[in-house]
Amino acid sequence: MPLLLFLASQSLAVELVRGPYLQQTTTDATIVVFELDEASPAEVRIDGEREVASPEAVHHEVVVDGLTADTTYTWAVEVGQTPLTEGLTLRTAAAPGAPLSFLVLGDTRTEHEAHASVIAAAADSEGAFLVHTGDLVSDGLVAEQWDQFFSIEQPLLERMPLWPVVGNHDEEGGDASLYQAAFALPGNELYYSFDWSHVHFVVLDGHVSTTPICLADDETLAFDCFDEEQLAWLEADLAAACARPEIELSIVFVHIGPYTSVSDRTGNVHLRVLLPLLAQHGVAAVISGHDHYYERGISDQGLPYVVTGGGGAPLYELEEPDDAPHERLATASVHHFVRVEVDGRDLSLAAVDTEGTVFDTASWTAADTCVPVVETEDTGDGDEQERCGCATPAAPPWVLVLLLAALIRRRR
Repeated sequence: MPLLLFLASQSLAVELVRGPYLQQTTTDATIVVFELDEASPAEVRIDGEREVASPEAVHHEVVVDGLTADTTYTWAVEVGQTPLTEGLTLRTAAAPGAPLSFLVLGDTRTEHEAHASVIAAAADSEGAFLVHTGDLVSDGLVAEQWDQFFSIEQPLLERMPLWPVVGNHDEEGGDASLYQAAFALPGNELYYSFDWSHVHFVVLDGHVSTTPICLADDETLAFDCFDEEQLAWLEADLAAACARPEIELSIVFVHIGPYTSVSDRTGNVHLRVLLPLLAQHGVAAVISGHDHYYERGISDQGLPYVVTGGGGAPLYELEEPDDAPHERLATASVHHFVRVEVDGRDLSLAAVDTEGTVFDTASWTAADTCVPVVETEDTGDGDEQERCGCATPAAPPWVLVLLLAALIRRRR
């Protein structure tokens, strides 16, 4: 067999088994991620001309840079100059100040037909990117479930980047290795932040970078607390965003939100402790999943919150809200996604079901409260030392007898 025919037959034998999907899109770059059925060199071709090569591998993360802000490009994945995809487009992030819209959904883990119907409805919506509020799969240590997740979400992920939140089903005992292997995210990939236009987005990890128990400033006993390293990062990240004139507001994503309407749950108590810090750092909303329905309300600090966990998991019955002070404004037990639009400090959202029907809307203006919060403490030698304003003290020894209860306490 002539050499060229042999090489062509080899390239045709290689197939995509996952993806391609987009990650970390910015104003001038993106990352194209995909997996092949066997190790092979590959290429990403941009606008039919520029080719970005990737060395031999099964899992590819191809950095495509040198792009222009707010510009649409065509792209394809190739092996041996043989296209494995066709007709794909991506749009780079807009420069600061431009209006933006994005999509949010969560808890896609179990009912695959419902998951697919949510994605089909979302595919008809315009959005710069997708945020997933966690529990992407039912068991994060089963590779086949990740393959199924990406297969169902392919119509969205091949044209807009995905920014995921790690959920309790995406890890087991602190092991989120398949989650981290699947994505190319900033930082440690479990908690991170990114900017799009004039908005700063913060993704928190409530399941791996945590401690089992802590005691809040008001003596409230909290479980599944954010650990000190993540707390220090959060305070520094928010303060840095406040110091940048092009950032007008921030939005925080986390899997378990501050409030719940499920009777045997409490919401994230430690997150409620941090709400004043978030409000003082220009956070315009806290968006979460975990509870399999839709809920919108206002915290006792006046901070809007949204629960969007209707991406495909079995829906929960709506019950009375938990006892924590807050106002519940809207609820619906329905599979859905949420579209958020931001123009300056003005935000609006629409919750959309699988038929494309908008069943809830809201709009508000983010408060101009971006003021760094730094506390000081006396070191005992006459000097004062800065301390992270978001830290909460560790539980005293007598509280540790309750640790066993925290460890056996399971959240579904």
